[in-house]
Amino acid sequence: METSDGFRPKRSASVLAGVSVVLCGDLGGTNSRLELFRVEDPRGLDASALHQVGKIQPLSKCTYKNDNVEGNFTDLLHQFLRDSNLPLFELVAGCLAVAGPVSKDRVVFTNLCWVIDARSLEDEFEMPRGSMRLVNDFAANGYGVVTLEASDYDEISPHGPIVPTVGAPVACVGAGTGLGETFATSSETSGGLIYDAWPSEGGHVAFAPRDDLQCELLLHLMGKFHGRVSTERVVSGKGIVSRRHRHQERRPHQRP
Repeated sequence: METSDGFRPKRSASVLAGVSVVLCGDLGGTNSRLELFRVEDPRGLDASALHQVGKIQPLSKCTYKNDNVEGNFTDLLHQFLRDSNLPLFELVAGCLAVAGPVSKDRVVFTNLCWVIDARSLEDEFEMPRGSMRLVNDFAANGYGVVTLEASDYDEISPHGPIVPTVGAPVACVGAGTGLGETFATSSETSGGLIYDAWPSEGGHVAFAPRDDLQCELLLHLMGKFHGRVSTERVVSGKGIVSRRHRHQERRPHQRP
Protein backbone atom coordinates (compact mmCIF):
# COMPACT_ATOMS: atom_id res chain seq x y z
CA MET A 1 0.00 0.00 0.00
CA GLU A 2 1.44 3.35 -1.09
CA THR A 3 0.60 6.86 0.02
CA SER A 4 -0.91 9.37 -2.39
CA ASP A 5 2.53 10.61 -3.41
CA GLY A 6 3.83 7.09 -4.06
CA PHE A 7 6.11 7.00 -1.00
CA ARG A 8 6.87 3.55 0.41
CA PRO A 9 10.13 2.40 2.03
CA LYS A 10 11.40 -0.65 0.15
CA ARG A 11 13.48 -3.23 1.97
CA SER A 12 15.37 -4.38 -1.13
CA ALA A 13 16.50 -0.85 -1.99
CA SER A 14 17.14 0.14 1.60
CA VAL A 15 19.42 -2.86 2.23
CA LEU A 16 21.58 -1.65 -0.64
CA ALA A 17 21.73 1.77 1.01
CA GLY A 18 23.04 0.18 4.20
CA VAL A 19 21.02 2.45 6.52
CA SER A 20 19.05 0.51 9.13
CA VAL A 21 16.94 2.37 11.65
CA VAL A 22 14.95 1.71 14.82
CA LEU A 23 11.73 3.62 15.46
CA CYS A 24 10.90 4.94 18.93
CA GLY A 25 7.66 6.70 19.77
CA ASP A 26 5.69 8.20 22.65
CA LEU A 27 2.05 8.46 21.61
CA GLY A 28 -0.22 10.29 24.03
CA GLY A 29 -3.70 11.68 23.85
CA THR A 30 -2.46 15.08 22.64
CA ASN A 31 1.03 14.68 21.15
CA SER A 32 2.96 12.04 19.22
CA ARG A 33 6.75 12.15 19.56
CA LEU A 34 8.70 10.02 17.08
CA GLU A 35 12.44 9.38 16.65
CA LEU A 36 14.64 7.29 14.37
CA PHE A 37 17.97 5.81 15.53
CA ARG A 38 20.58 4.20 13.32
CA VAL A 39 21.89 0.73 14.09
CA GLU A 40 25.10 -0.47 12.50
CA ASP A 41 24.39 -4.18 12.10
CA PRO A 42 20.71 -5.17 12.02
CA ARG A 43 21.66 -8.86 11.73
CA GLY A 44 23.19 -8.58 15.20
CA LEU A 45 20.26 -6.63 16.63
CA ASP A 46 20.16 -7.93 20.20
CA ALA A 47 19.50 -6.54 23.68
CA SER A 48 23.00 -5.06 23.84
CA ALA A 49 22.58 -3.18 20.56
CA LEU A 50 19.09 -1.94 21.45
CA HIS A 51 20.40 -0.74 24.84
CA GLN A 52 22.39 1.90 22.98
CA VAL A 53 19.27 3.31 21.31
CA GLY A 54 18.41 6.57 23.04
CA LYS A 55 21.98 7.09 24.22
CA ILE A 56 22.98 8.39 20.81
CA GLN A 57 21.59 11.31 18.85
CA PRO A 58 18.59 10.37 16.70
CA LEU A 59 18.80 10.65 12.93
CA SER A 60 15.43 12.37 13.01
CA LYS A 61 12.80 13.41 15.54
CA CYS A 62 9.46 15.19 15.30
CA THR A 63 6.53 16.05 17.53
CA TYR A 64 3.02 16.17 16.08
CA LYS A 65 -0.27 17.44 17.49
CA ASN A 66 -2.69 14.55 17.13
CA ASP A 67 -5.62 16.87 16.45
CA ASN A 68 -3.81 18.00 13.29
CA VAL A 69 -3.29 14.46 11.96
CA GLU A 70 -5.47 13.58 8.99
CA GLY A 71 -6.11 9.85 9.18
CA ASN A 72 -4.71 7.26 11.59
CA PHE A 73 -1.29 6.53 13.05
CA THR A 74 -0.15 4.68 9.92
CA ASP A 75 -0.69 7.89 7.96
CA LEU A 76 1.23 9.83 10.60
CA LEU A 77 4.16 7.41 10.45
CA HIS A 78 4.33 7.78 6.67
CA GLN A 79 4.34 11.55 7.19
CA PHE A 80 7.15 11.31 9.74
CA LEU A 81 9.30 9.21 7.41
CA ARG A 82 8.78 11.77 4.66
CA ASP A 83 9.57 14.64 7.02
CA SER A 84 12.78 12.88 8.09
CA ASN A 85 14.30 13.45 4.63
CA LEU A 86 16.57 10.45 5.05
CA PRO A 87 18.08 8.49 2.15
CA LEU A 88 16.91 4.96 1.46
CA PHE A 89 16.63 3.07 4.71
CA GLU A 90 15.14 0.01 6.35
CA LEU A 91 13.02 -0.08 9.49
CA VAL A 92 14.39 -3.08 11.37
CA ALA A 93 12.68 -2.66 14.76
CA GLY A 94 10.44 -0.32 16.69
CA CYS A 95 8.83 0.30 20.05
CA LEU A 96 5.87 2.60 20.65
CA ALA A 97 4.76 3.73 24.11
CA VAL A 98 1.01 4.16 23.74
CA ALA A 99 -1.66 5.76 25.93
CA GLY A 100 -3.97 2.81 26.42
CA PRO A 101 -4.10 -0.85 27.48
CA VAL A 102 -1.99 -3.10 25.25
CA SER A 103 -3.10 -6.66 24.45
CA LYS A 104 -1.16 -8.88 22.01
CA ASP A 105 0.69 -5.84 20.61
CA ARG A 106 -2.56 -4.04 19.84
CA VAL A 107 -4.00 -0.95 21.50
CA VAL A 108 -7.26 0.96 21.41
CA PHE A 109 -6.38 4.43 22.70
CA THR A 110 -8.21 5.69 25.79
CA ASN A 111 -8.44 9.39 24.83
CA LEU A 112 -7.88 9.21 21.08
CA CYS A 113 -9.75 7.56 18.19
CA TRP A 114 -6.77 5.42 17.14
CA VAL A 115 -6.25 1.68 16.99
CA ILE A 116 -2.70 0.44 16.40
CA ASP A 117 -1.73 -3.14 15.64
CA ALA A 118 1.99 -3.97 15.59
CA ARG A 119 1.64 -6.79 13.05
CA SER A 120 -0.21 -4.49 10.65
CA LEU A 121 2.57 -1.90 10.96
CA GLU A 122 5.14 -4.59 10.16
CA ASP A 123 3.23 -5.47 7.00
CA GLU A 124 2.73 -1.85 5.97
CA PHE A 125 6.39 -0.87 6.39
CA GLU A 126 7.90 -4.25 5.41
CA MET A 127 9.53 -4.84 8.78
CA PRO A 128 10.69 -8.26 10.03
CA ARG A 129 7.93 -10.20 11.76
CA GLY A 130 7.88 -9.59 15.51
CA SER A 131 10.16 -6.54 15.29
CA MET A 132 7.54 -3.94 16.28
CA ARG A 133 6.43 -3.80 19.91
CA LEU A 134 3.78 -1.80 21.72
CA VAL A 135 4.02 -1.00 25.43
CA ASN A 136 1.74 0.99 27.70
CA ASP A 137 3.14 4.50 28.00
CA PHE A 138 3.19 4.50 31.79
CA ALA A 139 4.76 1.08 31.96
CA ALA A 140 7.49 2.67 29.83
CA ASN A 141 7.68 5.52 32.34
CA GLY A 142 7.96 2.99 35.14
CA TYR A 143 10.96 1.35 33.50
CA GLY A 144 12.47 4.79 33.06
CA VAL A 145 11.92 5.82 36.67
CA VAL A 146 13.87 2.87 38.08
CA THR A 147 16.91 3.91 36.02
CA LEU A 148 17.11 7.40 37.59
CA GLU A 149 20.10 8.46 39.62
CA ALA A 150 19.82 10.54 42.80
CA SER A 151 20.74 13.68 40.85
CA ASP A 152 17.85 13.15 38.40
CA TYR A 153 14.97 13.93 40.74
CA ASP A 154 13.83 16.41 43.40
CA GLU A 155 12.58 15.57 46.88
CA ILE A 156 9.15 16.99 47.72
CA SER A 157 8.52 15.40 51.12
CA PRO A 158 7.62 17.99 53.80
CA HIS A 159 9.36 15.75 56.34
CA GLY A 160 12.86 16.24 54.97
CA PRO A 161 15.14 13.83 53.07
CA ILE A 162 13.90 10.25 52.81
CA VAL A 163 16.21 7.35 52.04
CA PRO A 164 14.45 4.95 49.63
CA THR A 165 14.22 1.32 50.68
CA VAL A 166 16.22 -0.86 48.33
CA GLY A 167 13.90 -3.19 46.42
CA ALA A 168 10.70 -1.46 47.57
CA PRO A 169 7.84 -1.05 45.08
CA VAL A 170 7.92 2.17 43.07
CA ALA A 171 4.83 4.16 42.04
CA CYS A 172 4.73 6.42 38.99
CA VAL A 173 1.80 8.81 38.46
CA GLY A 174 1.43 11.52 35.85
CA ALA A 175 -1.39 13.82 34.74
CA GLY A 176 -1.41 14.50 31.02
CA THR A 177 -4.39 14.38 28.68
CA GLY A 178 -5.50 11.55 30.99
CA LEU A 179 -4.20 10.24 34.31
CA GLY A 180 -1.46 7.63 33.90
CA GLU A 181 -0.41 5.29 36.67
CA THR A 182 1.99 2.38 36.94
CA PHE A 183 3.93 0.54 39.61
CA ALA A 184 7.23 -1.32 39.52
CA THR A 185 8.19 -4.30 41.66
CA SER A 186 11.60 -5.87 42.15
CA SER A 187 12.92 -9.41 42.10
CA GLU A 188 16.30 -10.99 42.77
CA THR A 189 18.12 -12.56 39.84
CA SER A 190 21.58 -14.00 39.35
CA GLY A 191 22.54 -10.63 37.91
CA GLY A 192 21.20 -8.70 40.89
CA LEU A 193 18.04 -6.75 41.62
CA ILE A 194 15.77 -6.00 38.63
CA TYR A 195 12.45 -4.20 38.36
CA ASP A 196 9.39 -4.96 36.26
CA ALA A 197 6.87 -2.20 35.53
CA TRP A 198 3.19 -3.10 35.42
CA PRO A 199 0.64 -1.15 33.39
CA SER A 200 -2.57 -0.08 35.07
CA GLU A 201 -5.66 1.90 34.26
CA GLY A 202 -5.68 3.28 37.79
CA GLY A 203 -6.75 6.70 36.58
CA HIS A 204 -10.21 5.25 35.97
CA VAL A 205 -10.91 4.42 39.64
CA ALA A 206 -13.84 6.31 41.12
CA PHE A 207 -13.12 9.82 42.45
CA ALA A 208 -13.48 9.78 46.25
CA PRO A 209 -14.03 13.29 47.69
CA ARG A 210 -12.56 14.11 51.09
CA ASP A 211 -14.20 17.41 52.06
CA ASP A 212 -17.23 19.56 51.32
CA LEU A 213 -15.65 21.33 48.37
CA GLN A 214 -14.64 18.06 46.71
CA CYS A 215 -18.14 16.67 47.34
CA GLU A 216 -19.55 19.71 45.55
CA LEU A 217 -17.15 19.09 42.66
CA LEU A 218 -18.21 15.43 42.51
CA LEU A 219 -21.91 16.37 42.30
CA HIS A 220 -21.15 18.89 39.57
CA LEU A 221 -19.19 16.33 37.52
CA MET A 222 -21.83 13.64 38.04
CA GLY A 223 -24.28 16.00 36.40
CA LYS A 224 -21.89 16.84 33.60
CA PHE A 225 -20.96 13.24 32.81
CA HIS A 226 -24.33 11.71 33.70
CA GLY A 227 -23.12 9.27 36.32
CA ARG A 228 -19.84 7.83 37.53
CA VAL A 229 -16.83 10.15 37.86
CA SER A 230 -13.32 8.74 37.61
CA THR A 231 -10.24 10.32 39.15
CA GLU A 232 -9.08 11.12 35.62
CA ARG A 233 -12.09 13.43 35.28
CA VAL A 234 -10.54 15.53 38.05
CA VAL A 235 -6.74 15.04 37.83
CA SER A 236 -5.71 15.43 34.19
CA GLY A 237 -5.69 17.96 31.39
CA LYS A 238 -9.42 17.47 30.90
CA GLY A 239 -9.92 17.58 34.66
CA ILE A 240 -8.31 21.01 34.85
CA VAL A 241 -10.88 22.26 32.33
CA SER A 242 -13.75 20.78 34.36
CA ARG A 243 -12.47 22.32 37.60
CA ARG A 244 -11.97 25.70 35.97
CA HIS A 245 -15.52 25.70 34.59
CA ARG A 246 -16.89 24.84 38.03
CA HIS A 247 -14.81 27.60 39.61
CA GLN A 248 -16.22 30.12 37.13
CA GLU A 249 -19.77 28.97 37.88
CA ARG A 250 -19.23 29.52 41.62
CA ARG A 251 -18.13 33.17 41.19
CA PRO A 252 -20.74 35.68 42.40
CA HIS A 253 -22.37 37.59 39.55
CA GLN A 254 -21.21 41.16 39.31
CA ARG A 255 -23.52 44.02 38.43
CA PRO A 256 -22.67 45.90 35.25
